[in-house]
Amino acid sequence: MDIEEFVRNPSEQDTEMETILTEALLDKSSDVLFIQMSSGG
Repeated sequence: MDIEEFVRNPSEQDTEMETILTEALLDKSSDVLFIQMSSGG
């Protein structure tokens, strides 16, 4: 797939990525959340 096709893929154009704050990643209580998110759960 050409990078131009990938960037212009209409089915993913409005898809937003979830962001996690650095503080949340460094907080030990968020370990479970991180594992769940990274495993797709």
